[in-house]
Amino acid sequence: MSKTVISSLQLPMDQYASFADWAQDMDRWVKQAKEDGAALVLFPEYGSLALGSLLPEDDRQDGERMLRAMQKFLPDFQNTFETLARQYGLTIVASSFPVTQGDIIYNRAFVYAPDGHLQGHQDKLILTRFERERTSVQAGQTIKMFDAPFGRFAIAICFDSEFPVIVRKMVDADARLILVPSCTGSMAGFHRVRIGCQARALENQIPVVQSATVGPAPWQKIADTNHGSAGFYGPPDHGFSSDGIIALGAADEPCVVSATIDFDAFDNVRRNGHVLNWSYWTEQDRKMEVA
Repeated sequence: MSKTVISSLQLPMDQYASFADWAQDMDRWVKQAKEDGAALVLFPEYGSLALGSLLPEDDRQDGERMLRAMQKFLPDFQNTFETLARQYGLTIVASSFPVTQGDIIYNRAFVYAPDGHLQGHQDKLILTRFERERTSVQAGQTIKMFDAPFGRFAIAICFDSEFPVIVRKMVDADARLILVPSCTGSMAGFHRVRIGCQARALENQIPVVQSATVGPAPWQKIADTNHGSAGFYGPPDHGFSSDGIIALGAADEPCVVSATIDFDAFDNVRRNGHVLNWSYWTEQDRKMEVA
């Protein structure tokens, strides 16, 4: 499959009156992706925290306490995305969810296949200062690979995209697409992740897709401000724009951004590009002296 439509969300961190209201909104976003012709839809990091609006105020005003109280929603959260994937026949990377295992919390993104079954999950591998210093979130240890009709893909959750070795390991495991669900509280944070996405697209001559949470959420303390855009990035080379941007949503506006990824174009640029970063990667490994 050479060309595939992918949808990436700019998901508002809305406040909800009931779980059913939240699930109805998720249905609306996935339905829009389906209408755009998407085969895969990417939700953002920590978009699940909108469910925190259903918790008592005491839980919402303490970040660690809210993450732990979120566990009550996990079974219904998983069932919602399983149902949506099966109903619309899409691969869905759900908003990452704070999953507890004993005293440990993992920032975990679940992946659902078009028949609704859970393919697996990816835990965030490199934690931000906020996660390290103000929560019990712990780093995952394993890079997972996922299958789709176009080939394998991998997930670099937000900050993970800023580390080239992590993404290169994904590429060396035959990932044809890197997905970056993000949640950033400032435009500076968004641009850090965006620059990481564009650098990884350049280095590996591979498509990188970012999603984002958007909008204020003053009712909670973890993602109370959300800024960013959904973006699709490739190398600025043959068959791509001069800035490498395939598609980019308007900042901070809730929406679905959909774009066609032409995997043949990426294969071609790896063979015939002005530069061949992917092929030359191992030349960094030779011993070099610093004069």
